[in-house]
Amino acid sequence: MSKAIQETLDALRERAALRSMTVKPAPEGWALASPFRVVCLGTLANVADWLEAAETRDHEPLSLNTAGVRADG
Repeated sequence: MSKAIQETLDALRERAALRSMTVKPAPEGWALASPFRVVCLGTLANVADWLEAAETRDHEPLSLNTAGVRADG
């Protein structure tokens, strides 16, 4: 494994650890997994994108679920 890939992998593993997840080799490339399930399979770029989306969502307020709520009620 090249030094650049190892550095990318190390950085992704640090970010994943903040979510109690791991990044490990998989037949399809790489797997981002929690202790209970695999949440992302693919390239290291796919894993980075998943983590980026999750980190971005952490800083956004939760949206209200208004399904089934009447405006007059």
